[in-house]
Amino acid sequence: DWAGDTLDLVDAASGEVARAVLFVAVLPYSGALFCRAYLDMKSPAWLDAHTRAFGFYGGVTQIVVPDNPTTSTHQRHKGEAERVVNARYQQLADHYQTAIVPARARKPRDKAAVENAVNVVNKRVIGYLEAEVWTTLAELNEAIDERVTEVNHDLRRADGTTRWELFIAEERPLLASLPATRFEEVEWKEVKAGRNYHVSCDYQRYSVPYRLAGRMLRIRLTTTRVTIFEGHDLVCEHRRLNGRKGQYSTLGEHVPPQHQGI
Repeated sequence: DWAGDTLDLVDAASGEVARAVLFVAVLPYSGALFCRAYLDMKSPAWLDAHTRAFGFYGGVTQIVVPDNPTTSTHQRHKGEAERVVNARYQQLADHYQTAIVPARARKPRDKAAVENAVNVVNKRVIGYLEAEVWTTLAELNEAIDERVTEVNHDLRRADGTTRWELFIAEERPLLASLPATRFEEVEWKEVKAGRNYHVSCDYQRYSVPYRLAGRMLRIRLTTTRVTIFEGHDLVCEHRRLNGRKGQYSTLGEHVPPQHQGI
């Protein structure tokens, strides 16, 4: 689920304030929780969070119960009893060999575990971090990791155990193994390289060899990489930029001689 509360991110250059939303996952028996901040609640963030959560736990649960139908399922129409998992979410489920079973409307027991985890995150993560000024998502997620480690490893409950001790003893042996490769959603776009030998994609700019200025190129987007092709030929690859709009990723070998050293 997404936590209801948010944290502010302040752009160091412009002073613009954005809201970071927190994804929360939990294992129902131990209460071991995972949390990560994103800039929105759209499908790429939702899928990336699941992938990171599986990696965090070191395995895959047999069932995933999401309480976020607008991101995970198709809109339900009048007369339909159940929501249908959308294609992107199903691809992730197939990759990890797990079943997606969305929480039912007006069935609070379906989502009791994650609602409790959201309450813990609101108090022990957001409550501790909201007074600080955060300028990058990476910096914020590092701080979140520290708070989650404390919740999982240091806080002892009435029976004297921690969440992580119970997870190691009772739940981890039941998880399926992670697949050999990490799931990455792939999106393709066709764009025209500008006169400044950069292509614009999702409000960020990536360089290509200057000889390709004005050409139509194909872009392969994953969560972490931007790969650019001319036809079927690989041109270059960049780390995908996130956060503030209008950032540039420029490789030195793409710059024409007259612009070198400027």
